[in-house]
Amino acid sequence: MPELPLVPAAPESTLPADVHLPGDVPPAPWRCTFDGVIWVQRAGRGATALLPAPLRQAAAPRLLLGAHLHYTDTPVGPYSEVFAALVVRLGVRPAVHVPFMALDDPRSLRGGRANWSLPKTVARFTGDPAGAGVLEAVGLRWRIETRARALGPAFRLAAGLRLAQVRPDGTVARFTATVSGRARLARAEVRARSDHQLPVWMPPGRHMALQWQNASLTVTPASRHAP
Repeated sequence: MPELPLVPAAPESTLPADVHLPGDVPPAPWRCTFDGVIWVQRAGRGATALLPAPLRQAAAPRLLLGAHLHYTDTPVGPYSEVFAALVVRLGVRPAVHVPFMALDDPRSLRGGRANWSLPKTVARFTGDPAGAGVLEAVGLRWRIETRARALGPAFRLAAGLRLAQVRPDGTVARFTATVSGRARLARAEVRARSDHQLPVWMPPGRHMALQWQNASLTVTPASRHAP
């Protein structure tokens, strides 16, 4: 699908020219299991510029969700992932837009772009998301380091998000992601470095977070809407 590299994205999520996209991968829905940390922080001053044109009528994003995850079971096998998602208001309800996502599996890369217009790109990962050490993701002229410290006991939690991604043809893909499992309150220390914009819209700092272990994620098929 020649349009897949044209999915709107932050500069750090642009596909390198030499990336080979594999053949067909499983369609949505995807049901996955993961370990890792998801944090909340204030969106930096450059976050609004990351919204593609069809979403710019939304209120300026004030919050950013960040995540550093390892999937132990997915329709395409295990892989690691880091992403940033902006919380915006579309109509009367909040929604999430993902301008940046990177991982280490080409099948998931193709599936994310084809199924949901998620701007997945390639990166290298070190660290154990189920542990307490430093997690590191390194891409083309960017790096994200995350260290999370649990603050309390584990508890059961379920949450759902509406997502809105823009396809290369300008239509909007809308879908939902639900997470459930055992989580712990945590504090995440995040450092972002880049030759592009990453530290501007995802400023480094310490943020409230959830540490998940053996959690379940379900991502529904996307519906197509006019811009």
